[in-house]
Amino acid sequence: MRSYYVGPMVDSKTMTQHAVDAKEREATIPIADLISSYLLKDSVEAVFGLSGLNPPYPPVAANQEKFGRYRVTRFRSESELRAAIIKSVDPTRASDYFLFRSLLSCRSAFFGYDGQAFLCLHGEDEPPTSPNPSLFFVEERSDFLTSYDYFDGVALVGEPTELG
Repeated sequence: MRSYYVGPMVDSKTMTQHAVDAKEREATIPIADLISSYLLKDSVEAVFGLSGLNPPYPPVAANQEKFGRYRVTRFRSESELRAAIIKSVDPTRASDYFLFRSLLSCRSAFFGYDGQAFLCLHGEDEPPTSPNPSLFFVEERSDFLTSYDYFDGVALVGEPTELG
């Protein structure tokens, strides 16, 4: 397995906040498309999104399951998955998902708050590259696999009485 840090090419020390915001918005769809292209290698049916829930818990949809204070969503189409990933990358919108993961492989993506993504891939996968390095970067950071819990899912999904 390898992990990658993907983010908009911004420098808050030399750029105005307006310029940073504009660059993050401009990079949102290209970053989401890169992430989607790798997750879809396992098929849309194999990818799920993980989101946290806060009381009062909203109703569970037909394509969702609830596990304590977390919800797992199965996506019904590539466009639905892509839209959810775009929303997760976009720092100006609240996202429903913090982790997308394949049921078939180690491929997964975890999202930060400033338009960045952390992508975990097979060691055999072609390394991702930015089609526009002035817009966003891709940096191999396989140290994330052992240094952080970005790809571990959640440690505790709730008390046994809360499950279901």
